[in-house]
Amino acid sequence: MKKNIALPCLGILLSVSNFAWAVEGIVLWNNAKCGVNIIAADGGFSFSQQLSAAELSVGDKLEGPLNVNEKTSNFSNVTTGKKIMMWVGHHSTSKKITLDWVPPKCRTEELANLNWAPAQ
Repeated sequence: MKKNIALPCLGILLSVSNFAWAVEGIVLWNNAKCGVNIIAADGGFSFSQQLSAAELSVGDKLEGPLNVNEKTSNFSNVTTGKKIMMWVGHHSTSKKITLDWVPPKCRTEELANLNWAPAQ
């Protein structure tokens, strides 16, 4: 009897935990050559690295665990309807800390002039 109760409870907990990590964010900057991005999400900024070939553009709306540091996850590009796999290196409320995560060889002029407020 206990096994019959435990299994559905585990399923509910797993589905709730996946839902809790779903965060929406907007791509503020991306460097397709390096596959790195800065995303405004959850009151801060996430540095991420793309692991799949799906294209991202500035202004795309993403959904997934954008506020979980050093984790690889699947994300949904709400704008295009496509799935993308990314590694979120760091999420912070600090612009400086977020910029420090961008490898020097990947920095562009657009990054230097980045508007940190997502377009509405």
